[in-house]
Amino acid sequence: MLRPFTGSLLLSVFLLPWITACSNLPADSDPSQQQATLQLPFEARGNEPPWLLTIDDSGLLLSRGYDRQEIRYAPIRQQQDSEQLRMTAGERSKVTALLNPAVCHDSMTAMPYPWQVSVITDGESLQGCGGDPRELLLGEWIIEDINGKGIIDSSRISLHMDAEGRFSGLASCNRYAGSYQLSGEGIHFGQTLATKMACAPALMQQEQRFFSILNNISRFDRDATGALILSSHDGKTLRGYLLGQ
Repeated sequence: MLRPFTGSLLLSVFLLPWITACSNLPADSDPSQQQATLQLPFEARGNEPPWLLTIDDSGLLLSRGYDRQEIRYAPIRQQQDSEQLRMTAGERSKVTALLNPAVCHDSMTAMPYPWQVSVITDGESLQGCGGDPRELLLGEWIIEDINGKGIIDSSRISLHMDAEGRFSGLASCNRYAGSYQLSGEGIHFGQTLATKMACAPALMQQEQRFFSILNNISRFDRDATGALILSSHDGKTLRGYLLGQ
């Protein structure tokens, strides 16, 4: 029994075969983006000045400025340039969106997103981020480091995160589960439920260290190797790699 832990372009058709297969990017692509998918509606945004781009099956909708002036451009024309997806829409007035599957950090909140986005319109280039940050979290992660001190040889700590906001895994000795939430600036793990089994003292101590950090996680990121980095508000970290990579 689990108990609370109290430790200290899918447009109707695919825009490109490349879009649906971007979990199999070339070997020299960014490892942190091997899960990135582009599904519609797709949103990208940037700051200074603020802008919001929405791509759906009817075209591209660009909202700009603090007064949120909106212009819709259609029809969409697209092409693939290496790993970059170029989408252009409009007749007399045109807008081009360049989408790259690579981790992008919001310039104000530092929140990571799965796509780097450039929007070119009227001779101006707008830079921002796109997609759902949750894409960077999904899957089974094997935790290989607790706050820079590694983990015990032959021990196992896992963290599975799904699209519905649930997490679960093995914490060295006991299995655990709970729910997580994303905000505009980071992530919060809710109350953790865990089984109550006894293991070797060293494993139990490692498990306590893992839970104490997990329960205080406030931010996440993906590094250049594709590893998931979870950071607590007091600077402690958990690092893991995606199972199978």
